[in-house]
Amino acid sequence: MKFEASDFDHEWSQVYSKKYCGFPGYKRFHFETEDATSVRVKVCQTGQHGSYPTKCGPWEYIYTAESE
Repeated sequence: MKFEASDFDHEWSQVYSKKYCGFPGYKRFHFETEDATSVRVKVCQTGQHGSYPTKCGPWEYIYTAESE
């Protein structure tokens, strides 16, 4: 799972990344960023014993400043 944030210049930068989220359950996570106008997430699958993603979904926007 990767999170990226965009600032007022519309440049994306990675703000959080986690390779293992806790299959078959879940784990809580937390991150903070400042001056973000948008935040997006991408979720990837990794084999149980693998270390590289084998399949990734599209970027999903979870926050935009226009939505406020």
